[in-house]
Amino acid sequence: MNTSTSINRKLGGFALLMLVLWAPAVQAQVKVGDPVPEYIGSRNGKALAASDFLGKVLVISFWASWCGPCQKEIPVLETVQKTAGKEQLQVVGINIQSSPEFGALMRGLPPMEMMFTRDIDDRGSKLFGRKGVPHMVVVGRDGRIRTINVGYGEDSIDEIVGTVNAALAEKPVKVPAAS
Repeated sequence: MNTSTSINRKLGGFALLMLVLWAPAVQAQVKVGDPVPEYIGSRNGKALAASDFLGKVLVISFWASWCGPCQKEIPVLETVQKTAGKEQLQVVGINIQSSPEFGALMRGLPPMEMMFTRDIDDRGSKLFGRKGVPHMVVVGRDGRIRTINVGYGEDSIDEIVGTVNAALAEKPVKVPAAS
């Protein structure tokens, strides 16, 4: 066996190893049409499950207090939550900061109808493929992702509201009764 063949085999083995290690990260990247990941954050020490909101439109937004667009987004999302109502829609703001920072933020916010949670150990970020903030995912009543908006701005609001309204207009999904 010549040196070139040996190097090619080693590189091929390395490439295969990298593919195996990289594949779970690629699979974690959700796409439009995919079912929403079950885990969407932690609230009061308990995991928050997407299935708890089946039958409702779910708007998930990853945010941080240091993110200027995120600060502008929170009042808009609160208005969307109030307008649609909790029977039809649930907005969940998932904060990516540490527990002490998150606690201080929550104490400083006025009472809101939208729900806030924290992304412990970046678990939600990994599942949703979040690389930065803001990162918003709109989920239809059927639990499938309708749109993913990353790093959007004020010019995207009409499109996002249109997606939410279209999801709200969909026929409600029958949710099985708890046993």
